[in-house]
Amino acid sequence: MREKYKTIALQWIPSHIVIPGNEKAHGLAKRRLVNQGPYDLVSYKSTSSLINQTLKTTHMSSLKEWKKENRREITPINLPNWPRSIAVAAIRLTTEHDCLYAHHCRFWIVDSPACSLCCSGGAMNVDHLPVCSALTKNCIYSRY
Repeated sequence: MREKYKTIALQWIPSHIVIPGNEKAHGLAKRRLVNQGPYDLVSYKSTSSLINQTLKTTHMSSLKEWKKENRREITPINLPNWPRSIAVAAIRLTTEHDCLYAHHCRFWIVDSPACSLCCSGGAMNVDHLPVCSALTKNCIYSRY
């Protein structure tokens, strides 16, 4: 990182906000400030593998629980024998990895998640498509 003139800054939320693990992060950061040690350079690869390992060990169980609770209605296992284009559209719509404005707004590709087809002001997502006045029932999947 030093060779490419990049810096990494780690920040934490103040400890009075009750967020799991935040108290520990606050304590570690405070201890580091008090006990200023020598400046240790760590390679990008070492840092990356350490962060990935920590994420895997601390968050994988909670991620698995969250996935069980937030199952989608259509999965590749229960898709009927639809044509590929319809199956791809169904998967994209149910996983919210679609080309709709609500998805693009999360990545700042568009300014607003509002539907530009019907100008109703509703968020253009999978729930809006069946009620969108600009679309007919048979054309939802054909857009993919």
